[in-house]
Amino acid sequence: MTEELRGQRAQEPRTSAETGQQTPEFLHIPSAGLHLLSPGPCTPLFGMTGHFPPGEQERVEAGMRALASLGVRHIRIEMAWADWHQTSVREWYQWLMGSLSRQFTVLPALVYAPPSAETGAPVPFPPEDPKAFADFLDGLTDDLPGTLEWIELPSAPAHPGIWDWRLDPRGHIFSQVIASAAYRCRQRGIKTVLGGLRTGDLGWLSLLCENGVVDFADAVGLQDDPAAPLSPAWGWADVVRDAKRILAEHCRNAQLWITGAGCSTDNYDEFAQCEAFMGLLNADAQRVYWSHLQDAPSPSSRRIDRTDHALSRHPGLLRSDGTPKLLFRLWKSQGVEGVRQISDYGSNQASRLCAHRPVLITGGAGFIGSNLADRLLRQGRPVMILDNLSRVGVEHNVRYLWDTYGDLLEVHVGDVRNQTLVEKLAAHCESIFHFAAQVAVTTSLTDPAGDFATNLQGTLNVLEAARKQDPLPPVLFTSTNKVYGDLQDVELIPCGKRHVPRDHGTRVLGISEARPLDFHSPYGCSKGAADQYVLDYARMYGLPGIVFRMSCIYGRRQLGTEDQGWVAHFALQLLRDSPLTIYGDGRQVRDILYIDDLLDAMLLAMGHIREVAGQAFNIGGGPDNTVSLLEVIEQLSELSGVQPEIRHGPRRQGDQSYYVSDIRRFAQATGWAPQVPARRGVPRLYHWILENVQPDILQPKE
Repeated sequence: MTEELRGQRAQEPRTSAETGQQTPEFLHIPSAGLHLLSPGPCTPLFGMTGHFPPGEQERVEAGMRALASLGVRHIRIEMAWADWHQTSVREWYQWLMGSLSRQFTVLPALVYAPPSAETGAPVPFPPEDPKAFADFLDGLTDDLPGTLEWIELPSAPAHPGIWDWRLDPRGHIFSQVIASAAYRCRQRGIKTVLGGLRTGDLGWLSLLCENGVVDFADAVGLQDDPAAPLSPAWGWADVVRDAKRILAEHCRNAQLWITGAGCSTDNYDEFAQCEAFMGLLNADAQRVYWSHLQDAPSPSSRRIDRTDHALSRHPGLLRSDGTPKLLFRLWKSQGVEGVRQISDYGSNQASRLCAHRPVLITGGAGFIGSNLADRLLRQGRPVMILDNLSRVGVEHNVRYLWDTYGDLLEVHVGDVRNQTLVEKLAAHCESIFHFAAQVAVTTSLTDPAGDFATNLQGTLNVLEAARKQDPLPPVLFTSTNKVYGDLQDVELIPCGKRHVPRDHGTRVLGISEARPLDFHSPYGCSKGAADQYVLDYARMYGLPGIVFRMSCIYGRRQLGTEDQGWVAHFALQLLRDSPLTIYGDGRQVRDILYIDDLLDAMLLAMGHIREVAGQAFNIGGGPDNTVSLLEVIEQLSELSGVQPEIRHGPRRQGDQSYYVSDIRRFAQATGWAPQVPARRGVPRLYHWILENVQPDILQPKE
C-alpha cells in the first residue's frame, strides 16, 4: 500500500452514511392486486446482471422491457478492461450505459483483463505500472459522465493466466492495484463495491482486509462459485454470516452485497430457481444481483466473450429465445409473494404424506390434472402432483388444492423430462395418470425438438420409472384424436352450420379405434409414438397401461387458448369483448366431453385395469354430443348477450374438419356413458369462468 493511500485511509474515517443500510427500494409490480414483498431491515435491494454483446441492440431493448415488467430498476453490466481499449467495443458500452441509465441504475462491473491479454502477448507478471488500472478507471468515468454512482472493482484477475501469483503470493501488489482504483473513485465521488469474492474462498476476503483494500471499498460483493456451488445445507444466509464475521474481525464496516448469484435450469429444473431466489432474499445482504437475465444463444450463434462465466449452463430467467421461465413468470404475474408460495410447496414434502401410497398425476396442475386431483382428494385419497407450471394460470389450481386438502396433497414443481425426479416419485406411488404434455400443434411446428422431448421422451421416462417398480403401477396415458391424421378421406357434406360425413355409419357411430393411425404434425407424431409405447410396454413388460385417445374435453378450471381448449377460449374471448378467429369456415365438428364425464371414465378404467390394460380407447362425447365451432359461438353469444366479431383465417394444416369419437368399445368394457350433454355443459363452463376468473389476466377473482 502506498504512503498516499495510507494517509488517505487515516484521514477519512468511515461515516454511518457510507456504511449504514440502504433504504429498501425493492420491487414495484405493475399488475394490480398483487402481494408485494414488505420492506424490512433485511430486505435487499434487488438487481439483475445483463449480458449484452456488442451490436445486439434488439436484445438490449427486449431485456429492458423484461426488467421493467418485473419492477427491477438496478442492472449490473460486466465489462473488461481490455475491451475498453477497442474503439468499437468502447462505443458500444457508451451507447449501452447511456441507454440503460435513462431507465435503470447501472452498476458497471469491471473485469481485470489488461489490454495485453487481448493481443495474446505475454502479460506482465505483475504489471509494471500498478496505477494503469486506476488510469483506465479515470478514462472510463470521463467517458460516462454523470451516469455512475457505484463501480464494482474486481477482487481477483479474470483468470489465473492474467497474474503470476508466485511473484505476489500474499496479493500485496494486486491489492495496491485495486486500492488505487478505489481511491480514484472516491476522489470523484463514486462509491465502489469490491466484487467477485467466491463463496468457496472467503479466506481471500481476510487477506484483502489485511492488505487494506477493504478500507477503500464502500461494499463487499460475494458471488457463487461454479467450481464449488453452495450445497443445500449451506446456503447464502450462512455465507453472508461468515463474510460479516470476517469483516467484523478486521473491524471493517463495509456493506455486504451479493453481486452474482442465481441457479441453472439444467435438467429442466425451473423450480430450483424459485428456491434459490427466495434463499437470496432471506440472506442478510443489502443488495443482490441475479447473475443472468437470459440464457446465452446456442454456441453456433453466440459471441464468446471474457465476461461470460456460465457458457455451459442455463442460469437466465428467460430462455435464449426470450421466452420466460417459471421464476420470471411468477414474479411478473404475482410478485415475490407468488414465488414464495410456490417455493413453500416444495418444502417438507415427506412429512405431508399419509400412510397410503398416493396417486401420481403428471401435469397435475393443469385443467384435467387438477380436476382429477380434486376428485381423488375429496375421496380422501392422497395425491402427488408433478407439474412444471409452464401454463399461465395453473399455479392457482395448485394453490386451491393445497389450501383445501393440506396433508393429503404433495406438490412437486418439476418436469417429466427430468428422469431422476420421475423415478423418485414413481417409487412411492400406487398408480400413475400421465397427463404432462406439450399440447399445441402450432407449438410443435415451431419447436419440434421440444415437443419430442416433452411428449415422447417424457412418456418414456414415466414408463421406465413405472417398469422398475414392484408391483407394477397401472398407467393411464392421455393421447389425442390427432393420431388419426387429418381424416381427409372422410367425405363431408354441408348441413346447416356443420359438416357431416356422407357415410351414414360414420355419421351415426363416429371414428372407431379400428381407424389406421396416420400421424400429422410433430405433435401428432410425438403423441402417437408415446401412445404406441404405452401399448407396447403393456405387451412386452406386462405394465398395466391404458391409452385414452381423447377428443375435445371442456369444463371448470379450463383456461383455454387459441391453440388448445377452444371452448373455454371462445368463452374467455367473449368475456374480454375480443374478436374470435376461426381457421376455416367454422363448420368443423367435434364431440365435446365435460370434465366430470372424463373423470368418471378414468376412474372406471383404473377400476377395470385387468380387463382394459394394453388397449387404446377413443374417448369423447360421442355422436350425442357433437357441436360445430359456429354452434358453440352461437350458444356462448346467447349466454353472454355479446355478438362477437368473427375473423376468419386459412384452414390449419392437418386440422380435422370432422372428428367424432366412437365410444362404444370403452362403454362395453366398463359400462361408462357421458352424463352431461353439451347443451348443459357449455353453460356450466361459461358460468364457472364468469364467477371465478378475471379473463384479461387469467387470475382468480378475489
